[in-house]
Amino acid sequence: MKYISVEDNMKKLYKSLSEKDRRHFAAVTAMQKGKHGIQYCCDLFGCDPKTIRRGILELQSDFFCHQGEKEWQAAVGRAKWLTMI
Repeated sequence: MKYISVEDNMKKLYKSLSEKDRRHFAAVTAMQKGKHGIQYCCDLFGCDPKTIRRGILELQSDFFCHQGEKEWQAAVGRAKWLTMI
């Protein structure tokens, strides 16, 4: 079995994501790496430092934090014209 490094798997995953998800993935990776994390991700993924900084800001914003907390709404029911027949 061929050994694939963690960094190669990260690059493969990064390329399969949408632009927004790439930004967030790079931001999380940079935050995990610490002091030189942004430069590490720029070298690894080939992206701009501004992109990673934007991803970090988006992840830390209130909008992103509350996005998954939407309340479920009940269905509105049948169309009115069907009930007249």
